[in-house]
Formats: sequence, structure tokens, C-alpha cells
Amino acid sequence: LRSVRYVKSISKVVNMRVLCVVGIVLGISLVAFSYPFAEKLRAFTKEPVCGYELFAAKIFFFLIQHHDDVGWLKTVDQYYWGTKSNIQLAGVQFILDSVVRELIADPKKKFIYVETAFFWKWWTKQDDLVQKQVKLLVNEGRLEFIGGAWSMNDEAVAHYTSTIDQFSWGLRKLNDTFGKCARPRVGWQIDPFGHSREQASLFSQMGYDGFMFGRQDYQDKSHRLDTRQMEMIWQGSESIGTKGNIFTHALYNTYSAPSGFCFDILCGEAPLVDDEQSPEYNIHDKVRLFIPLRKRTKGNIFTHALYNTYSAPSGFCFDILCGEAPLVDDEQSPEYNIHDKIEEFIGYVKGQAQSYTTNNIIITMGGDFTYQDAAYYFKSLDKLIRYFSNSLVHRRLLHDDAFGVGEALNETENNLGLIVAKQLDTLTHTKADLAPIKEAVGIMQHHDAITGTEKQHVAYDYARIVFSAMNETNKATEDAIKKLLIKEDNGHADNIVFYSCLKLNMSECEISERAQKFVITLYNPLSHHVDFNVRVPVQGALKYTVQNGSGIEIPTQILPIHPAILNNPSRQYSTARVELVFKAARIPPFGLLSYFVTGTPTDVVYPPQPSDMDFIGSTKFGLKLNPNGSIRSVFTNGKESTFTQEFAYYIGASGDNRVFERRSSGAYIFRNNGSAIPVTVENSKLYNGALVSEIHQTFSVDWINAVIRVYKDTDYIDVQWIVGPIPIDDGNGKEVISRYTVDGLANRNVFYTDSNGREMLKRIKNYRPTWNYEVNEPVSGNYYPITSRISLKAESNLTVLVDRAEGGSSLQDGQIELMVRKDTIDGNGKEVISRYTVDGLANRNVFYTDSNGREMLKRIKNYRPTWNYEVNEPVSGNYYPITSRISLKAESNLTVLVDRAEGGSSLQDGQIELMVHRRLLHDDAFGVGEALNETENNLGLIVYGHHTVLVNRKSSHESLLQLEKFHAPWIFLSPANEFTWETWSHMVKTKYSGLTRSLPQNVHVLTLEAWKPGTVLLRLEHIMEKSNADDSSRPVQVDIQVRCNSLANSLAESVSH
Repeated sequence: LRSVRYVKSISKVVNMRVLCVVGIVLGISLVAFSYPFAEKLRAFTKEPVCGYELFAAKIFFFLIQHHDDVGWLKTVDQYYWGTKSNIQLAGVQFILDSVVRELIADPKKKFIYVETAFFWKWWTKQDDLVQKQVKLLVNEGRLEFIGGAWSMNDEAVAHYTSTIDQFSWGLRKLNDTFGKCARPRVGWQIDPFGHSREQASLFSQMGYDGFMFGRQDYQDKSHRLDTRQMEMIWQGSESIGTKGNIFTHALYNTYSAPSGFCFDILCGEAPLVDDEQSPEYNIHDKVRLFIPLRKRTKGNIFTHALYNTYSAPSGFCFDILCGEAPLVDDEQSPEYNIHDKIEEFIGYVKGQAQSYTTNNIIITMGGDFTYQDAAYYFKSLDKLIRYFSNSLVHRRLLHDDAFGVGEALNETENNLGLIVAKQLDTLTHTKADLAPIKEAVGIMQHHDAITGTEKQHVAYDYARIVFSAMNETNKATEDAIKKLLIKEDNGHADNIVFYSCLKLNMSECEISERAQKFVITLYNPLSHHVDFNVRVPVQGALKYTVQNGSGIEIPTQILPIHPAILNNPSRQYSTARVELVFKAARIPPFGLLSYFVTGTPTDVVYPPQPSDMDFIGSTKFGLKLNPNGSIRSVFTNGKESTFTQEFAYYIGASGDNRVFERRSSGAYIFRNNGSAIPVTVENSKLYNGALVSEIHQTFSVDWINAVIRVYKDTDYIDVQWIVGPIPIDDGNGKEVISRYTVDGLANRNVFYTDSNGREMLKRIKNYRPTWNYEVNEPVSGNYYPITSRISLKAESNLTVLVDRAEGGSSLQDGQIELMVRKDTIDGNGKEVISRYTVDGLANRNVFYTDSNGREMLKRIKNYRPTWNYEVNEPVSGNYYPITSRISLKAESNLTVLVDRAEGGSSLQDGQIELMVHRRLLHDDAFGVGEALNETENNLGLIVYGHHTVLVNRKSSHESLLQLEKFHAPWIFLSPANEFTWETWSHMVKTKYSGLTRSLPQNVHVLTLEAWKPGTVLLRLEHIMEKSNADDSSRPVQVDIQVRCNSLANSLAESVSH
């Protein structure tokens, strides 16, 4: 495949496939017919022979299978240990046990595994002998890893930074443990629900040779099968060109075995019978259907005892057919049960002993046709024997001793994000154990986790994993901040803490609400300075002042909390009814900046009062409002555009799921029943201030609410939406959307969506570029995953050609004037012009004129490029010679940034819609077996979120704002009732920067992470796309030593340790 990577001719690719075989990569279970070439090659070299070297000069044929979900119908631990068999018969530990045993027994067998999360959990529980055997299998190429990430990530809603992180963690585990022979060569994405261009680009950039996937649009698959286009060279990136290309193969039968050829114990297929004397003989017919095959042996074990017929005790049948919970002795697992099971077994043995006169008790452990997978049974029996030894049994029977196994739950404090934790750990070289948070992030990228297609109890377990891991990270992060900020001569470090508030999105924080004085410390994870508007809930009876790091008091504003947030039943511990707002200016790159907040009791409390205005913002950017408080228009650089924001909801389709036309809307698919039903603004209150102006809106349904904000010195709209609990008492599920519309923006059915938060892709309504798309779902068929942003663009222009040289200009936006005659009439000189005007064409004082009838030159009103132009003649001073033509060009656009992955589309010109919440009553019959009906406090969920809306801004500006929103500063709070600003600043530094100077804004430090001992992982990326029209997309050179002096010193110190 390496020789195929950049071949442009697909015919050459197909012809060359016989040399490297599509199936080289593939599955979780694999049986291969091999030649002795590998053994001969190994005999002449001391180096391990693995990867493609094993297949040189020979052709191999492979049979392949599926993978292991890191949570879906069962939790991660339930799948690994094999518990909850009533939900699904699946135990990953037994799969790996039996596979390794088979590989050791038969050198002709090969096996390929995918998810490092499960493998690592199994690997750490093996003894030295098994680990040595597995390493040998890896070096021989008989156990091969593909994919290799912590999980098989989703490709629609996973952000590319998280995808890179979870691949880095999984691949590092494999490399550190097994070396180069464990390096995966092929991306194996056979179960995610669709595939992204960015995923293909990432595989190519990470050095993979191929990309295999299973699921695709049924129309696309039908077309590719008919036209033999199941293999392709995927061009993963327009910006990096061939570096993003990768050979891609779409699997024929998704990831399933052919009908009649699934030989797993779970499949129910007839095994191959080659005994010609048996009436079950079928090998001849099977071979005619599928060649070649390997013979498969089967063995049945029947055990008979007197006390319990021939069955195992209730609760102790460990066969895969029994459905009993296996024994789990991992005290960190929520499935831990060994203590209770041993007690239960002791009770059973005592009960049986009462019926016999001898101490030799026969316990039956079997049943009809059990032990078809003996390893599954034996593993649990081994644990039972280990924890229940003969001597222990004897003591228990005679003395009735209690047997206890200590359980320890890790108590942790607060949670922190992975990016912040890795950076702070690197900057301070604390060598913290960040494995729990890395593994949690990896698990959450799994295609049944981040998508919400898991069962509800699994969703709860995912939340447990993330919360526990982030809490474990808190101590390391707090230690790092102390190391950076607390002065060496301070003897009170133990009294200073740095906490994170987990519920700031619902205006709840214990420290800011209860402490009269507290410190807010902001960490900026970006490599350039940023500004950030801080909002924290506070006591309404205090007057607050905020001092910056120099002790200077800065402007603040108090604003009320929206009633929909105040009335949330989950906000039961908060008493705050107002928020404190201030602007943190120029937070250093990789830096910390602190503010001291003091609340002073006052007899006179002035609660925020609503204003009576129809405009908020400034002349640079602002909103004009309707009488009910809804938005009427937006002003950008003096240009007014009619703009509306509204909420609506679809009724979810319901049916019996027997045919597609009666498929219900559910966890896997969105199907609407009719058009969206709009809701209207019923009431609003406007609060205008020096830092921010905001409109608190309530709607015609009480379960939808919003706050519209415009911060000072910004050019975007911040829309906070509060949706839920969605009512279902009418028997209908509902899917809520937010719509944004700019009148007159003619995008002509074209819109753009991001690919995993990185590059933008062009979308066309009711169209697919590679096949003739049949429109069956006019709404959901045009929905795409929005990980970071969705955009509309419309270009408009006006050009006038002249038949002779004339003077001309553009003195008003959207207008061209040309002088056509000069004459004297009535004794007065007259100069006649012809004007051409297009309303709404915002050329922003820029126009273009020809140079002697050839190339066009850019002109700007009242401007000269080589000197400061003094305007003395506002009309004639802007006239230029027009020999052939004069032109105006304008681009209108609408962009919405999201704070989480959402579905979105543009179904009408000038309009974007995004789905923000769903609550449904029917399962869609795609496997999860549950309706998407999540509840809290016996009600539907209440969801909070933000949209950032930009009108008529440059793409480069959107990209930078997207980066700053996604990597917003992390807020830490410290109680400070015993301090003043003076005493605090004497003990604690109020500012720290990891960089001497900011990097260019189009350069982003993607990864800063302490890696192996003596090494640091540093990744830089250019965030602008090649398609950007300005200079921001040009290549950039960065001198790390000069710009990153503080960081370089820290890295050097880290490496020296």
C-alpha cells in the first residue's frame, strides 16, 4: 500500500492491489493461509520481521471480521468483564484470552485487533509468561494492531484535536510496549456512522497507508458497487495537497460475515461438518459457496453431579450461554463483585454440606452443551478457586469466619480539561499522572459515546468516567499553578487553593457566591494574547470591585440571571440571582492572569434595571430591535442587513420501523414529521451597560428561552439558549432548532460546514458530488454535522463597460458613476454623469478600474497606498480614468460558531438552522433499543448552549475567533476572605507567561505535552485554509528559541529532569 499512496490512476491502484491485498489490514478476528516465507526471512536476520515485510513476494488471502465497542449496549467495564449478559453476550477479556491461546497453539493463525482501550485493560492483568508470548506474536506479525487509537472514534462530531490526542495515547501505549512491529499501518473505521475528509487527512498525516470503512450512504454504496468505485484515493485536504491523500477501501458487507458463514458461538450458523458418514455432512456444499475454508472443531463437555442435577449453582454458571455475571476482582471497576460472589458461594457450599456426612463436597459446574468456549468458563473458575482456597473453605465451614475484601473509592476534588492539564504539567515539569483523563477523553471519542447512540445506563457510566478522571487531574493542575505563581518566600502555600466551578454554564459557583473576597485566575491555552469576558455568579447584596494584577480597579457590570436558569431544579444549591461581569484584557500566551474581587456590604442595593431602547451596540457593530425585543437588523461597519433569529421545533416521526417510510426518529437518525413549528418572542427585557448589552427573551412556549448579548469592542452576537424540559404530554417527540436569517443573502443553495473542526467543506442542497442523489428526506437529508461552524456566502458585483475613455468612481457603496459629457449651458459649466446602483452591494469603499484597458487595479475611496492622503476634493479626488471598465465586488456572509457538535443545514437562501435539543418517544430500530428520552429530576433535560453569530466578516477572522472560542481561558477561583490585594500579591504572582512573545495568530500550538522521560511533544499547526483570500493563509516561519524563551527554558529544565 505504501507504493500506492499517491498513485492518481485508480486502475493502477486496483491492479497493484494483488501485491499488497486489500485484506492486509483488517478486523478483529482473522484467519490467514500463509507461506513459510516469513520463517525463512527471520532465520537470516536478528531484527523482528513484521508488517509488510512478512508479505513480500507472496499473495495472502484473508478472512476478516469486526471490532469491540468501547461501550454501547453495555458499559466499558460490562463489555470487558462480560457482565450483564442479559443485555448482550459479550466479554472482551474472554475474546483476547481465547485468541491468544489459539495463536500460540497454531502458527498458521493470525489475528488483528483494533481498540487499545480494551487491549490495554487486558494486557495489564496478564502474567509475565502471557506477556512474553504476546510480544512474540506481535514480533512475528501474527498479532497485528490496526487503527490503534484508544477507541474507534466517531467521524461526524469528534473534534480533530481530541482525535489526535486519543490516537497519540493509544499508539504510544503500543509503541512503548511492543516497538515498531505494533505500529498500525491502516486506519480501521468500520462502524462509525459516516466518514469525514479530515479523518482521511489525519490518517495520511499520521503515516497510515490505507483507510478502511464500513458504513456509507446506501445510495452512495449502490452507485459505487455498480461502477466499481469501492476503492479510491481520498484527497483529504485542499490546503496540504497530496500530503492528505490516502488509499481508501469501502467494505463490501459492512463488517459482517457472509450469510451462512459466521462461525462464532453467538451467530447460530451451522458449523462445517466434513464427516461423510454424518447426516449433517455439509462441507461440499459450503466449499462450493465459499473457498477456501478452514475446518473448525467443536467439543462439548457434559458434567453430572447429584446435588444440583448437573447444573452449576445459581449465579455461578460461567459459560457464555448462561447469562451469569463473571467474577470481577478489579476494585476500581464499577462492576466489582468478587466479595459478594465469594460470600454467596460460601453460603451455597454450607447449604449443600448440610445434606452430606462427608466434608468432600462435589459442586457441579456445567450444563447442557456448556464449555463451547472453555476459556470463558475456566477463567472464572480460576478466580473462584484463587479467592476460595481449600484451607479457606475448611476454616469457613468450621468456624464461620467472615471474609472481607477492602474496597477503596478514589475521592477527588474538581475537574480540569486535558489541554490545560498537559500544558501546565509540561511548563512545570511536574510529571503528573494524566493517564486517567487521557483515557477518558479517548473513550468519549468512541462512535457510540460522543454520538449519544448508547443506552442510557451507559451514558451515565460515560459521565462517571469523565467526571472521575477530570477530578483526579485537579490536584496535578493545582500543584502546577502553585509552582508557577506562589513566591518562594511564601510560607502560606497550603492555605491557597485553585478550584474550578463545574456549573458556571448554569450560573452556579460556591466560591464566588459565598466568599466575600476571592481571586479569579485565568489560564490561556493559546500561543497569543487573548481578551476574555468573565462572568461569575455573586451575592446581590454586595457591591463589587475588581483589581487587576497591578492593583488598579477595572470596570465591572452586574447583570441579572435569566429566570429560566434561576428556576432550573438542578440549581438547588445556588442562591445567586446576579452575575458579575468584567473584561480580562491580554491574558498572556500559555499564561496566567489573576484578578482580585472584593464584595463590600452596602445598605443601598441597586438591582439591574431594564432599559427602553431599540438599539444595542456601537456604530461599528450593533443590533436594531423590534418592539417585542427580537432582532430586526444587524449593523456591521455601517452596513445594515435585515437579520432575524428564531426558534422552532420539528415533530419527530414515529412508526413501526418495518420499512423506511415508517422509520421513527431516534438516537441514530433524524426524521421529521412535517415542517418546523415556529415559536415567537413573547416578552423581553433589555439591560444596557458599559461592558455588555443583553436581551433576556421568553417565548410562546415556556421551555424555550434565550439571552442575546453584544459585548463592547466585539463584532459578533452571542446567543445563549436555554431549552427544556421538552414536554411530551401530547404524545409527540420534538426536535428543537435555532434559525438565523439574513434577508437578501443569495447563497443559491450552497453552504459550508467544517470537517471535524478544521477545514471547511462545500455543501449543496439536495446534491451529492459523486452520484445522482435521490431526495427522500428533504430536511434531514440535507443535515450535516457541525463541529465548529457553518457558513453562507454570497458574492455580488456590478460592472460597467465603456465605449470610450471616461472618468469614473464609486462614491457610495453599491454605486458607480461615470462622467459622460462636459458642456456650458446658460453660461454655467455642466458635467453630466450616469449612475448605476445596486442596493445592498457592500463594496466597503473598494472598487476596481482598468489600467489602459488591460489589468484591473484596486482603488479605495479617500486613500492612496504610498502616502497619507489628505482629502481636499472628496469627489474629483476619487475619480480615475476608465478606459474599458469599472467594477464593484462585494461578499455577504453569515457564519454561526457552535460550542458543541450539532446537526445543521441551510434549507432556504440566507438561512442557517441548527438543532439544539431532542426528546423522542420511539426507538428507531438501529440497535440501541431505547427511545432518546433522557430525564433529570423526573423531567426532560434542560440544555444550555451558545452560538456565536458573525455577519459579513472575513473567513480568517472567523477561523481565529473559532480557535479562541474553542480554547477559551480556563477559570480558577481561590477563596480570599483573609487577604487584601496587597497581601495576596505579596505572596502570589498575578501574572505568568510561558512565551516571551506571542506566536503569529495563524499559528496554533496544537500539542504541548510532556512525553517520555527527557522528551516533550510539541505540535504546531497553521489554522488558516489555503482558500482564504487574504495573506493569513501564507506559510509562516517561527523561531521557537526567540519567541518561546520562557517555554524553551521550561522544556530544557523538563528534559534535564
